[in-house]
Amino acid sequence: MVSTFFDEADTSNTAAADFVKGFKEYLQANPADMEKNGGDGVAAVSALGYDAYMVAVAAIEAAGSTEGSAIRDALPGVAVTGVTGAIAFDENGDAKKDMAYLNIIEGGAFKFLKTVSIG
Repeated sequence: MVSTFFDEADTSNTAAADFVKGFKEYLQANPADMEKNGGDGVAAVSALGYDAYMVAVAAIEAAGSTEGSAIRDALPGVAVTGVTGAIAFDENGDAKKDMAYLNIIEGGAFKFLKTVSIG
């Protein structure tokens, strides 16, 4: 069993489904990048990276500044619905995530098993 924070097979999140579609279209149009990616699968790290970028944009907008200290101070007030789910931050700036995906490996590939609450 493998735990992750993203599963491309979960179509219940429209933003995630759109992200997966766009990511795969990009890879299909860029064979060298598809090879570097190891195929057209969407790894959790890709989805988390996308969400991190979107959180940074939201924090910069909330801060009204690109100064690091202003962004840091704005982070606890930032809440984003990303492709990996709801993302918010505590008073220390630590992410509050409340669920994970459990997968099993079947036939050499990940197969979605269920989501679990981790909060």
